[in-house]
Amino acid sequence: MGGILLAVDGWGGVTAWWLVYGELPGSTAPSVVLADGTRPSVLLLGRLWACEWHTVAQPATVCVDGERFDLPFREPFYRRHLRGAPAESLDEPE
Repeated sequence: MGGILLAVDGWGGVTAWWLVYGELPGSTAPSVVLADGTRPSVLLLGRLWACEWHTVAQPATVCVDGERFDLPFREPFYRRHLRGAPAESLDEPE
């Protein structure tokens, strides 16, 4: 797939923007399906593709050129401190 997944916040039931992208290996656009059945749009720019959506953290499946990639989402063991964030948001997950 060659893609990468990025998230902005999105843990603990909070909605966030998610992005997955990569190089198009064939001539068919990839498809993305979220765990809740939503199919976000895939954008093509030459041989690059990208897909973004706004939702709570949930697994996604990407199908590219006949291959399937399951992308599980797990909360990281760290959280970045954002300026102005309340101190309790810096607690380590249980």
